[in-house]
Amino acid sequence: MSRFALPTLQTERLTLVPFTEKHARDVDRFEALWEVARYTTGIPHPYPPGDAFLYAHEVALERHNGAGGLAFAVSPRAEKRVVGMIELDLADDGRSAELGYAYAPDVWGRGFAVEAALAIIAWAFDRAGLDALVASAHVDNHASCRVLQKAGFRRVGNSTTYMHERGKTGTFEDYRLMRREWQS
Repeated sequence: MSRFALPTLQTERLTLVPFTEKHARDVDRFEALWEVARYTTGIPHPYPPGDAFLYAHEVALERHNGAGGLAFAVSPRAEKRVVGMIELDLADDGRSAELGYAYAPDVWGRGFAVEAALAIIAWAFDRAGLDALVASAHVDNHASCRVLQKAGFRRVGNSTTYMHERGKTGTFEDYRLMRREWQS
């Protein structure tokens, strides 16, 4: 069983709940869009129908085996639909994780990504006891780079990663946030 009990997190405008198969249909709808997938390394395009449902099972298995599964569905508090996904991919050391997220285009520019990231960061450092978080964003995805900066991440360099689903290499801005920086 996972060492992390995933809570429901509430922000001023959002509810973040542990991602399960009941959220998959909404996630399938926005992750199938090219504008969502284009800058990622993990969202395939064309998007296979039901991929989020399979991901929900993978996350549940990771949680059960204590290997992570730290994924949340993001919904506006006034709505039932899922408008985003945010996750922490736990590193092998169990003390750090990589932050990743994707949102439906109709909520871009409303501050939801920053708000959800701040909630996850607070949970990761204050409740889950992680020491460091890392994240990356494609250099052409200026909005995602701003999300990370507004959430307190510090840019530490660039890296190139082969984007399997795109068949090419992409350049990414790499970011890091340490617990001691967050708490100061």
